[in-house]
Amino acid sequence: MTISEETLAQLRHLAMAALDRIDLGQRTARAFAGAPPPSAVLAVGKSAGPMMDGALRVLPRDFAGPLVAIVPDGSPAPSDARVQAHRASHPYPDHRAAANAQHALLHGAPLWLLLSGGGSACLGAPHPSMTVEQLAQLTRALMLHGASIRELNTVRKALCPLLGGGLGRHCDSLVAAVAVDIGDEDVSLVASGPALPDGSPRGESLRIVERHGLAHLLPSAAAALMARMPEEGCPPFPHTVVASPSLLRRELLALAAHADEATPALTTLEDVDALVDGALLMRGLSIAVGEVTARVPPDAPPGGRCAHLVLHAMERLRRHRVPFALLALGSDGRDGPTESAGAAVTERVLERVSPSEAAHALEHGAAHALLAREGALVPRFPSLVNLLDVVLLWIGDADVAQGTGHR
Repeated sequence: MTISEETLAQLRHLAMAALDRIDLGQRTARAFAGAPPPSAVLAVGKSAGPMMDGALRVLPRDFAGPLVAIVPDGSPAPSDARVQAHRASHPYPDHRAAANAQHALLHGAPLWLLLSGGGSACLGAPHPSMTVEQLAQLTRALMLHGASIRELNTVRKALCPLLGGGLGRHCDSLVAAVAVDIGDEDVSLVASGPALPDGSPRGESLRIVERHGLAHLLPSAAAALMARMPEEGCPPFPHTVVASPSLLRRELLALAAHADEATPALTTLEDVDALVDGALLMRGLSIAVGEVTARVPPDAPPGGRCAHLVLHAMERLRRHRVPFALLALGSDGRDGPTESAGAAVTERVLERVSPSEAAHALEHGAAHALLAREGALVPRFPSLVNLLDVVLLWIGDADVAQGTGHR
């Protein structure tokens, strides 16, 4: 085994150890320790399970109010049998969206609301001007066009009555805990801000759809609705951040023996280029957390952001002829709609993948398939957090971890 391959194994251990250090249940319990007793508790998103379990730690065992969790398929449900757990599709809403929207309308005050990534699809029942199938088609098209999460969720806020403050308008009183999965950590974008005012300019959602050339996917009634959104306000209910990408990055840095802080948040492939170029100058280990968007052809095979990022970065490293280890994986244990969590490569992969093969795969959205052929995919794993993607890049000689435990 080469030094790079040994280092790659250490990087995987480092990433898993950092995820293990983030106890969402404990953090949620701490957030509600002094909160007014609730009439009901609603948990929404990929981390609804551990967050609900945490909230229950500070409720009396005989609490009789409704306990409801709306959880995307594949994410862990709450462990307490008292919780009514409902499954949802992700990232596109499906036929369950309307029923889940009704499950979320819990009456009484105050409501304890637990939000995490994936919540937009969980509460994504569209306005009557649009069918759920049409909303799913528009969502997919925006994602393939490389729309940012801000753009995507601005559109969702306009088209889904419970998003963009819609849920909050049904509540007299509400206290929220949030696990943030947004690069700039804008709390109002998590689950498309169901209990926060929508601060986007009037008509911005329609302009986003038009900029991406997708207005033909909008029924005329939906376009008219978007032109005048946002309209109604929502009280600025208190939201407490219990976890975030910057927390994950701090945990990674705390576990690393030597590391350059590198790019604070990866959002574009240009950010990845900057990460690689900085790592080449500094050598050693660079750490970043983020979620890179890229335009993907409509007929691309299944794949995820992490695989695309790894192949793109690998090609930028090719001409430098340096030993390296590169890992990118989803903190939620999954890279898009695949059975892998991400990808991990060293310079040895460059010996087997030609520049033309890599360029073709990047152009046609086939990075996942190419890296699968090379045995470079990281298998999917269960995770209780969803705080964007972990990217670790090592170049040259450096110790990467202090011997902490791992999964």
